[in-house]
Amino acid sequence: MGYDLNRFRGPVSSVVICCICQSVLDDPIQSYACKHVYCRSCITPLFNGTTANTNEGSNTPASSSSSSSSLSGNTNNHSAAAASQQAITCPKCKKALAPSDLEIPKSVKTFLSNLEIKCDFASNGCYQYVKLEDLGSHSESCSFNPENSLTCANNCGAVMKRKETATHCCLNYLQSVISERDAYIDEIVKECRELKSENRRLKTNNGKLKEEVEKQRDEIRKLKSELDSKKGLTSLLKFDLLYSQSKAVSEEHRNDFG
Repeated sequence: MGYDLNRFRGPVSSVVICCICQSVLDDPIQSYACKHVYCRSCITPLFNGTTANTNEGSNTPASSSSSSSSLSGNTNNHSAAAASQQAITCPKCKKALAPSDLEIPKSVKTFLSNLEIKCDFASNGCYQYVKLEDLGSHSESCSFNPENSLTCANNCGAVMKRKETATHCCLNYLQSVISERDAYIDEIVKECRELKSENRRLKTNNGKLKEEVEKQRDEIRKLKSELDSKKGLTSLLKFDLLYSQSKAVSEEHRNDFG
């Protein structure tokens, strides 16, 4: 299904009108035999033995973004699908038409890409005209796209999708913010209490360690004192031994000269 003619700026050439849905071509495809052009979504069902639904609204916002991207060069190979499709007649001139007779009309696609079309969200307040080839990117970033986010106009701080503004309540939002902050504060208070408890435990352990260190120091001082005492006793014993040896030598010499 093509684009509604009323969405375009100024008159639109019949060259870009689909022979089936009578709307502006979407993803155009052409018969190289009779040169008639169709929307791919309009002609394909005919080869499959079904009828394209031309009673639906032309190119809704949800579909136009993807279909407009096809104007930038999406030329997927449809030969596998065409092999299972049957031959028909052109809906316009009734000439025989087979899937293999179809081709992508590059000149028509170029012409289409430069047409100016209303934004998909004109009904929401966007009255901007954009080139058809840019419609997809514009729709994604359009501030009137109901799926895009915006900030509450009442400065409550809420960020929501445009389609949610009708049901948004600043009071409910602020209450939820307060509840979240209260929960966050409670969590912080709990963590502070746990840290204080841990700090007290560490201080207690630190005091015990200091006491143990002091005991070890006292023990070291005692051992040092004992060692010093033993050193003095050893020196005294050495002196007595030397004196005894000296006295013995003196007695021996005396006997020798006596």
